[in-house]
Amino acid sequence: MLVRFTLTTVLLVVLLSAPALTGTVRVHDNQLIVKMAAGRQASALEARGAKSVSHVRSLRLSYDTYEIVRVPEGEDPFEYARQLEDSGLVEFAYPNVIKTVTSLEELEACPSFIPDDTYLLNPYTSFAQAWENPRACQWGLLWTNAPLAWDYTTGTSNVIVAMIDTGIKFEHPEIQGRLWKNADETPGNAIDDDGNGWVDDIFGYDFSSYNVEQQTGGDPDPADTQSDANAHGTATAGIIGAASNNGIGISGIAGGGKGSDTGVRLMILRVGTNANITVDAEIAALDYAAQNGARIINMSFGGPTGGPPEANAITRTWNAGALIIAAAGNEPAGNPDGIDLPAGFEEVIAVGATTIFSSRTVYPTTGLVPETVADYSKVGPELELVAPGTHIITLLGSSGYTTDSDIQFKGTSAATPIVTGFAALLASRFSDKSNQEIRNMMRQSVVDMGTPGFDEDYGYGRIDMVKAFRDNETPTIELVGNTNNDNVVDGKDVDVLIALYGLRKGMPHYEPLADTNKDDVIDELDIFLIGLNFGKTREDL
Repeated sequence: MLVRFTLTTVLLVVLLSAPALTGTVRVHDNQLIVKMAAGRQASALEARGAKSVSHVRSLRLSYDTYEIVRVPEGEDPFEYARQLEDSGLVEFAYPNVIKTVTSLEELEACPSFIPDDTYLLNPYTSFAQAWENPRACQWGLLWTNAPLAWDYTTGTSNVIVAMIDTGIKFEHPEIQGRLWKNADETPGNAIDDDGNGWVDDIFGYDFSSYNVEQQTGGDPDPADTQSDANAHGTATAGIIGAASNNGIGISGIAGGGKGSDTGVRLMILRVGTNANITVDAEIAALDYAAQNGARIINMSFGGPTGGPPEANAITRTWNAGALIIAAAGNEPAGNPDGIDLPAGFEEVIAVGATTIFSSRTVYPTTGLVPETVADYSKVGPELELVAPGTHIITLLGSSGYTTDSDIQFKGTSAATPIVTGFAALLASRFSDKSNQEIRNMMRQSVVDMGTPGFDEDYGYGRIDMVKAFRDNETPTIELVGNTNNDNVVDGKDVDVLIALYGLRKGMPHYEPLADTNKDDVIDELDIFLIGLNFGKTREDL
């Protein structure tokens, strides 16, 4: 009963004293802008005893004259303005509030959902700081407006992203719970339970030793057997699907963490090592992905054409409804005739890399330059989209992250999963859209760079993840204080807080909706936001 009394008392105080304005409003030098009532002079405001104002100046306009006055120290300018209006001395009075320049950078630095992952803003505490100092944070996500896209979705589990790569380090904590799981297959019984042609394929398959013609080889374990430093597949997977808002490491672009969004699921299809990926493994993986429900396919590798077998596999996969995204390639490796294959196929989105750093290897003192195509990124008529590709912080092997200069992740391999993560967000939000429709949305959601319109250095442009959402719908805004999710803030929400009082994030039964101020603990502080929104419904937003 003591807790109930305390919370209810706080609620009553909040309801009685809550200001009409929400958010932080700054007032310049405690000043008011005043229009005196007819026949009244500004000197009347200076004769109010201890509560008198000081006259700063007169503001003479073409249509009127206002008086700028300073409110006594310790007085609330808004309350003082109301008192002046009630006094009959003035026609109106209002605080001289401070506005800010609405530049793109300032506006885009204010998303409503900010995951608590360490490296998203590392080591800073605001988006504005991180944008100014991108050498230590996930600058590629900030630069492409992923945080603003998260106001719409952080990825849903019904979207399967196939990672055709070098496999994955299953031990990494950011991967736990992030993988697609074949629910119709019983692990370890050496039987093809679901009849899809593959035995014990729980999280995907390892095609690196599979012989397509003989249909032999391969195994159901797509774990990466290489060293942690060479865990290419884990690095690309982390950019897309690492668990977000879990208090550690990185934010995956489609890694969930907001509301009911739990993130997309990663289907792991191992096709070789960093140095050796064969076309037969590639086309077997493409077929598996298409047959087992992959909505999007990431291929951060390439080289010379694989001829008709590869072309045919790509076409079949596209026709099955999958969106295919691949790396354009890094100079001078790969395809000697231009952009790497499979990126160069018509059905594939070819991704190039941009950079804002003065060198490929980034140190804390590395200089910044205007965003440009990276010197290693292949260009050509097949190039479709570009994304940040230098100094990308992601997963390193079984436990670490690519934060150090000597192990940082860079290349079109790094840019490609950023584009794939964007596609995964769109597929999560627009589940009824076809692969071509999502592709068209991505082409239009860009910052045009280089020659106006399409060009061979930047394709359609560098992706801007939020533009596609803004062009197609309005974000769902959370009704803060609606702890029981019944679309109205009322006394029932207080009851929820009472029942969960004292619980912290990570504890059983902790409910994020009840943690209204997002400080990871449900306590008396959360009652204030219920008070500010008491009586509101979702229709009021």
